[in-house]
Amino acid sequence: MLAAVLAWAATTNWAQATKEARPETLLRWSFIGTKQLAEKKDLEVFRTVRELPESAAWRDAAAADLAARAAKRYTKGANTNAVAQIADVIKPLILDLAAFESRFQMDTAGGDDADWMLAVKLDSKQHSAWGKALMELTRHTGMQGAASDKSSWVATRDEYKISFARAKDWTVVEGGFGAANSKASKEFRDSLSKRAGKNVFDGLINTPLLAKIWSAPQLAHYPKLTLRAEPKGAGLQSELLLEYPSDLGIKPEKWNVPAQIINEPVIGFTAIQGVQKKLDSLEKFKALGAEKTPNQIFFWSQGISPFSVAMAAEVKNPEQVVTN
Repeated sequence: MLAAVLAWAATTNWAQATKEARPETLLRWSFIGTKQLAEKKDLEVFRTVRELPESAAWRDAAAADLAARAAKRYTKGANTNAVAQIADVIKPLILDLAAFESRFQMDTAGGDDADWMLAVKLDSKQHSAWGKALMELTRHTGMQGAASDKSSWVATRDEYKISFARAKDWTVVEGGFGAANSKASKEFRDSLSKRAGKNVFDGLINTPLLAKIWSAPQLAHYPKLTLRAEPKGAGLQSELLLEYPSDLGIKPEKWNVPAQIINEPVIGFTAIQGVQKKLDSLEKFKALGAEKTPNQIFFWSQGISPFSVAMAAEVKNPEQVVTN
């Protein structure tokens, strides 16, 4: 995320927007990090999955892929070696963001008016490594001012500014156009001394706001996403809230669960309703020749074999629909 923000700063037109509009939160997260999670004795399932060789390989591959994608933003038209060199700088930052406690907030009042703040709980050695890596990335964007021999610095280009500093146990990086929002910055830094609560992850993506500042009508009806995760038993329980900007036109109805065809052992279950209007608009669904367009769909997983998943929906003529 941080590398993407720096890359965005490098490729924007650098025009400062007016700050008359009231800033809103576009993106926010608070995460205690996988290292702290692994130290919680009750989370046996999480620790077992985290320590699998396959999990380690997945983390490394995911970090490498994200780093390579971000690096390409810095090196448009450059050779492959340049992309690989910058990706090598970015990858450790991504792995640290996953492993250590972090908090992030981006507020915006327009496409060229985004102030963001990132804090990562790192020791002094890691803080120094982050400073050198971020200094290198800012120089690739043409920013000036970062000094490798200092634990804190400010880099600028035109009206854009990035600062790097230490706040007790936290490494704090802030960026934005023009004068920083000192009130928001103070509130963010003050929040670092407060415990995150029982949630191990708390995040927000304000997609309708993103549609507005990007002038992207295709995103205008997308929901605002709020994600939370907390310990439950030996594992984690997550909750995703989707808040749409306008009414979906769905009238809740009584559930008609196909209990007679659902057999044990069931290890996962999903029920969805309000899909009739959408299915009626799909030519591929019409081609199935269903006598009734279902408004409810059910999915369930069974612990009999890997990826054993079933789906059911009432169509009145199931044999013909399956044949079609």
